[in-house]
Amino acid sequence: MGKKTPIPFVIVLWLCASLSACDSTIRQNRLSEKEKEKILRIQNPFGPSRIEVPEVKGLFLGLKDCGIYRSISESNVIVAWEKALDKPFYPAGICSRSDLHVQGEYAQAFLCVLGMGAGGGCSAGGNYRTRDGKTWEKEIRGKWVKEE
Repeated sequence: MGKKTPIPFVIVLWLCASLSACDSTIRQNRLSEKEKEKILRIQNPFGPSRIEVPEVKGLFLGLKDCGIYRSISESNVIVAWEKALDKPFYPAGICSRSDLHVQGEYAQAFLCVLGMGAGGGCSAGGNYRTRDGKTWEKEIRGKWVKEE
């Protein structure tokens, strides 16, 4: 009678072969330096002006030129950014000051658009906040009012 190979040995052999193939595939999927640069640039094009929304894990907001952007993710990786809150409109206005920070359970922003000849005050903008990165409220006379 022939000698039978024990089943556990066959399983170990199969497992080793599978892991080797997997390791080989993982090594082949390395990013080039250009791909790495692009991915890192997409993850955070805002520098220190990027925050995570406290109530939505993995959702980020970024601030640039008085505009707020929301991250779009796939498999916990940011793949794009979309406008979440437009720069407040004022004819011939420029963004003079802005800030994006976490305040308790809210992501909060201060946006100040300066009109030409306005003398240093904010012609448009103010304080804004969100819990989900989509629904925004603006502070008007000390009360938070939903943005349309």
